[in-house]
Amino acid sequence: MKFQPRLETVEMARSTIARNSGKYTIYQLWKNLPKKMKYQTYKNAISQLQSLGEITDRNKRLAYIGKKKEKPGPIDRETIIFNLSHYGYELLTTKRIKEKKILPLDELIIQILIRYPEARLIEAIPILMLKNRIDKFELYRKAYDYNLINKMGFLAEIACMLARKRGRKNEDLKELKHALEQRKEESVSYFSALKDEAFLEKTTQGIMRDWNLRGRFSLKDFDKEEYL
Repeated sequence: MKFQPRLETVEMARSTIARNSGKYTIYQLWKNLPKKMKYQTYKNAISQLQSLGEITDRNKRLAYIGKKKEKPGPIDRETIIFNLSHYGYELLTTKRIKEKKILPLDELIIQILIRYPEARLIEAIPILMLKNRIDKFELYRKAYDYNLINKMGFLAEIACMLARKRGRKNEDLKELKHALEQRKEESVSYFSALKDEAFLEKTTQGIMRDWNLRGRFSLKDFDKEEYL
C-alpha cells in the first residue's frame, strides 16, 4: 500500500463498520464516520481491513467479519531463542540451538508475553521493536485480543525512549504507543515473576505505574548497548 493509513484511522473505520455491519456502502460509511477524513485516506484504511480479512463488501455493503480469536499454538523455548537471534537479539546460552521455524515478529512477541514471560526474554522486546519493522496493526490487535494492552503499551513506550535516546525516528512505534494509550486499562496488573504484591505496590515506579502495571522493570533493564 503506497500510503499506509494510521492506526487510529483504521480503528475508527473498523469500529464504525462493526457498529453498522451490512448497513452502508463504502462511500456511505465514509459520510457517517465520527470524524471526517480524506476519502483516499479512508479507502486505504478499508483496504487494510480487507487485507487483514476483517471486513467484506458483499452485496456492496460493508460487513464486519472480525478475526477468530485463537490462542497462539505451542512453541518450544528453543524456537523463541532461535527467533530472538534471527531478529538481532543474540541471547547467550550454553546450548547450541538448531535451526527452527521463523515466526513473524508480532507472534514472537506475543509468545514471549503469554508463554515465556521471563525477565530476560521480556527485556528483548523493546529492542526487537526498535531494530525491526513492526506490524503495528497486528501488534495492536493482538494486544487487544489477548488482554495485553498495558503491557504492550509499556514496552512500546520503552522502545520509543530508546529510539529518542539514540536519535532514531520510528513513527510506527510512536503510533502504536499512542493507540494503546487510548485503550489503556484502568485495572492494575502484575508484570513480574515476584509474587509479593504488597512489595511491588510499594516499589514499582515510573512508566510501569503509569501503565497500571506493577513490577521491577526500569529503563536501564532494556537499555543494552550490545544489542542496539
